[in-house]
Amino acid sequence: MTKAVLSAMIRPLVEPRLPDWVEPLWFASKDEALELAPQAEIGWFDFTHPEPMVEVVKAATSLKWLNSIYAGLDFLPLDLLDERGVTVTNGVGINAITIAEYTVMLMLAHAKGYRDVVRAQDRREWLMDSPGKRELAGERVLLLGLGAIGSLVKTRLEAFDMDVVPGRRSRRTNGAASSAISTGWCLPSPPRPKRSA
Repeated sequence: MTKAVLSAMIRPLVEPRLPDWVEPLWFASKDEALELAPQAEIGWFDFTHPEPMVEVVKAATSLKWLNSIYAGLDFLPLDLLDERGVTVTNGVGINAITIAEYTVMLMLAHAKGYRDVVRAQDRREWLMDSPGKRELAGERVLLLGLGAIGSLVKTRLEAFDMDVVPGRRSRRTNGAASSAISTGWCLPSPPRPKRSA
């Protein structure tokens, strides 16, 4: 049997789907996870904060596969996991569609003055003119980050006939990003997590 150390929080969702060759060991606290970690061949050690996960990963000396729902895992001891030959899988892109749709929704809400519409509704007032006259069509937008989320945002903004100029962390020689900076729309990517020492 392959031992998998898993959070008790996911038990109702995961347990019915586990193959018969997996022996699940459930933890409900960091202390329980640390106690079970040395037995883990498969580990799903997600916590609310990264520090407990790092401790448990370091204690999981038999680990072959680490899974996490987190997209960014730079806080983990990646060199140690590589040295131990651990396969790491994560939730990159797991919420990409939702976040991309929220991004477009917020752009539309800003362009159309939706805040003013809602406030007028609260006052039971009928607006005689549209508070937001800005159109997305034809606008140029600088999109910083073109990963799972950024790619989906780009597709959705292009459907609104926007000129989307992608920007990346790495330097490009074509100069496209610098020509777009003076435009009215700029969507930043989330901050890169700091790697633990």
